[in-house]
Amino acid sequence: MKEMESERALKGSFYTINSDFYKWIGTFIILIMIWAISQRYNLDYKTSSFFTITIFAVLLWCFSLIPDAITGLLLPTLYVVFKVASPNTAFKPWTSTIPWLVLAAMLMSTMLNETGVARRIAIWSIAKFGKTFATILLGITLAGIIITPFIPSVIAKIVIFNIITMGLIETLGYKPKSLEATLITIAGFFVISTFRLGFATGDSGIIIGLNYAQQVTGQTLTWMQYLIHNLPYIFFYTFGSLGVLILFTKNTEPLTKEKIFRFR
Repeated sequence: MKEMESERALKGSFYTINSDFYKWIGTFIILIMIWAISQRYNLDYKTSSFFTITIFAVLLWCFSLIPDAITGLLLPTLYVVFKVASPNTAFKPWTSTIPWLVLAAMLMSTMLNETGVARRIAIWSIAKFGKTFATILLGITLAGIIITPFIPSVIAKIVIFNIITMGLIETLGYKPKSLEATLITIAGFFVISTFRLGFATGDSGIIIGLNYAQQVTGQTLTWMQYLIHNLPYIFFYTFGSLGVLILFTKNTEPLTKEKIFRFR
């Protein structure tokens, strides 16, 4: 299983390098076009720089070329460097608690990924509950529930669960595009996409939304307050999605003791 994961990671690294290279090229081509258009319409230096820098940050977020929080820090820095705004104006959003919450979450995410703790939690959860096909899906879901609060990056969670679910499919001998392989893959997708909605650091969209809400209302919503208000809904979404998948498990192949032992 380790050899399969290493081979997949190696292939994935080449794909990522090539993909990111074209994304960077496309990003800078778009920026040159934006600057050229602004000059054509005789916009002043500050206005042209503002549009170019802002679109640059948006493209970084869209293409996920660098971590979202770093892009958020880079944006006001570029405003100051290119004299679009004063430091007091550019860095005003960083006086709130939300950006620092994000940085702390990023550090926690890096620690869990680099030490392998996140993957160990996922594998333990699946192995502990994986006695039937339905409980394998439950194990994937519980692994996501445990990991999600500590890893804000959606991409990081996708990488972890991609390795786990693909390794699980290959180890149990399921064919690509089979019902069993599809259900395992979708279970990983559902837990990533649903449970993160309950955390203020779940993804960059939630963070940006909270920042705007804070600026408009003048009130700060803490990480715990956001969680308490959303807790019933995220459990409903997560286990509701799992319930839909379990409805299809009656048509799956029986999980033999040999397959369970092979995985463990």
